Amino acid sequence: MPTKSPPAPVPASDPVAFLFSKLFEGGSNKEIFFGVLQRDVDESSIPPYEERAALRATAAAELTNIGATERERRLYSGISFSVFTALLAWYLLASHAAPLTRAAIAPPLFLSYGYIASWRTGL
Repeated sequence: MPTKSPPAPVPASDPVAFLFSKLFEGGSNKEIFFGVLQRDVDESSIPPYEERAALRATAAAELTNIGATERERRLYSGISFSVFTALLAWYLLASHAAPLTRAAIAPPLFLSYGYIASWRTGL
């Protein structure tokens, strides 16, 4: 059994990890907002070190990396996209849209499913 940790990925070997490390840098006083956006963190809302350590330990035990407030935002986003998807499906069927036009339902359907799955799993 190896005792050393694996080496950090070289940027050329994992371009997605490299891109995400540049887009979402740690220690930048930003938080993820609605899954893809970023916003500044209010310094007064940052909990003390001990509480942050406890939150990290809980997240590691539960295998989640999204906080409760962001998960709640993703649930509401998923519900909103689901309602929009249902209305779009109804409209496309009621207007007898061409079969290829009905493919317009795919983006909001995938977004609604993705947001709800992210809320459910915490990832």
